[in-house]
Amino acid sequence: MVAVTVAVNEGVKVNVGVKLTVGVNVFVEVAVNVSVGRGVRVGKSVEVGIGVRVGVEVEVKEGVKVKVGVKLAVGVKVFVGVEVFVEVEVKVTVGRGVRVGEEVQVGIGVRVGVEVDVREGMNVSVGVKLAVGVNVFVGVDVDVNVGRGVRVGEGVRVGMGVRVDVDVGVKDGVKVNVAVKVAVGVRVLVGVEVLVEVNVGVRVGRDVRVGEGVKVGRGVFVDVVVGLKDGVNVSVGVKVNVSVLVGVFVGMFVGVKAAAVRVN
Repeated sequence: MVAVTVAVNEGVKVNVGVKLTVGVNVFVEVAVNVSVGRGVRVGKSVEVGIGVRVGVEVEVKEGVKVKVGVKLAVGVKVFVGVEVFVEVEVKVTVGRGVRVGEEVQVGIGVRVGVEVDVREGMNVSVGVKLAVGVNVFVGVDVDVNVGRGVRVGEGVRVGMGVRVDVDVGVKDGVKVNVAVKVAVGVRVLVGVEVLVEVNVGVRVGRDVRVGEGVKVGRGVFVDVVVGLKDGVNVSVGVKVNVSVLVGVFVGMFVGVKAAAVRVN
């Protein structure tokens, strides 16, 4: 049944049993075998798969592909070149070139930028922005602003208010806590817990714990089983080796190397 005030343009195919409700506009080359809700606008060359449901006031622009069984809820906007495989929740904006994987949950007010790859099993929380070139992988819980070129590994948890800048690599099993800033070029490795601002060019190793108020300078290498406690300043060019524990408000300076050292 086709309801009142529906516009079905030239070249559109509407399959058996489809219901197009009041106020819908469906454009050229759309294969519709779907329920399309009130106020929905479906753009040119959109492909809508079997069993798809599109809710009230959804905008699906040109070149979008919405796959089998997907639900696009109230207020969703999906742009040119986007592939959607999954239920996308209320008020999500999904940008050009974005790929949203199977079983991804995208929360209220989320904005996903150009060329973002959001993989299977992710949860992108309320109000999150994923910027240009971000890759976010399986099992990641993101409630943060993640910048251009950032790669967030499997099982990583990125906490509320965290900002992750350009070209950061956050590998498997890392936990980045509330309100941390992780700057350009930082590499954070497996099993690391980061509680603090980490500066440019730092590599933070496996099983390292970086405490609140710690500042780690450019070119610092922090190795396995290191504890950097609250208020520590580790300066430019320092190499801190295995089993080093650095105490409160201790500064380590350029070229210092420490192996199995405890600094109180």
